[in-house]
Amino acid sequence: MATASVRPLGEEEGDESDSLMMEQGTRLKRRNKVAMSLFRNEFQSPAVKKAIGFLDGMGTYIGVALRRNPAARLLFAVYILLLHLWVVVVLYHTFHSSVGQMNLDPPRLGHNA
Repeated sequence: MATASVRPLGEEEGDESDSLMMEQGTRLKRRNKVAMSLFRNEFQSPAVKKAIGFLDGMGTYIGVALRRNPAARLLFAVYILLLHLWVVVVLYHTFHSSVGQMNLDPPRLGHNA
């Protein structure tokens, strides 16, 4: 039975997946600094800070779920496509119904009808 060895964070072994994880961790730390700067604003109410924290947590959870699950990514892409198609259909029908209500006849000048 093989046992996993634990290495200190600064130790390099040349493993590409470890360096990729460290790079992603650095990016996450930078993102957290931006998100945390929203919390440091002393003019925000606690309710706003709580809402920002909730939305940030949900976004992180959804991002991790989409990254780990290819079927979820596919379903999300199909959902976005269908949402865009629905917006196009609504805009098309709204535009054409408003054009049908317009009076496009040119005004008749000098004729009494």
